[in-house]
Amino acid sequence: MRRNTVGILLVVAVAAVSIGAPGASAAPEFLHLSAPVAGTNRNFEANGVNSIAVLPANGSKIECATVRMVAKILGRSQVTNVVVKGKGCVATVPSATGVIETCKVHTPGFMNGTITTKALVGELGEVAPFEALDERGLELQPKIGTIVTTVEGLCYPLTAIEGSIIGEITPKAVEQPTSELLSTQTGLSQTIQKFVSGPKHNLEVASFELVQTLKLNITFKQAIEIT
Repeated sequence: MRRNTVGILLVVAVAAVSIGAPGASAAPEFLHLSAPVAGTNRNFEANGVNSIAVLPANGSKIECATVRMVAKILGRSQVTNVVVKGKGCVATVPSATGVIETCKVHTPGFMNGTITTKALVGELGEVAPFEALDERGLELQPKIGTIVTTVEGLCYPLTAIEGSIIGEITPKAVEQPTSELLSTQTGLSQTIQKFVSGPKHNLEVASFELVQTLKLNITFKQAIEIT
């Protein structure tokens, strides 16, 4: 198996609840009417189109026509039970002779054209204002280990996709039933590389550079404020 850290799908969220030092801003939270989200209203989904990951070094590209994510808010700032599924996923792979091969790709055990992640967890956190206008980000990573999923196809060797991402989540301080998540990466640097206080996050693709774009429209079961 070729182990790469490709980033193609995903994103959602979560945040560490911490007690700030005097003068520090409060940790970001998911709230409904200023209280923690309760019961089945913690479940939410997100949908997007044209999610794409490109390896510029060799020109390989994986593109999914649609992406759907399901998740559940845990506590005030964490997300659990996250699964991201891409459908209509196609790889374009140039050969050494210049011939372009195209084929559907899938996660082993799923229908051709379908890529599904393992169980993921996430965190809602504060990011620098020069990385996100609303200073809020959603990080997503595997619950166990580092592998997000595996992908293969007739023209694409079995590849392990691993790593973590942070996407910008908007809007902040507005209670409404929808939100938007945007994650982009050029080369080996994501647009949002880390929370204000936290480790750096990146999706690395072995020795290849990565270009990644993912945009998801989140729908909550009730109006929720991201503080």
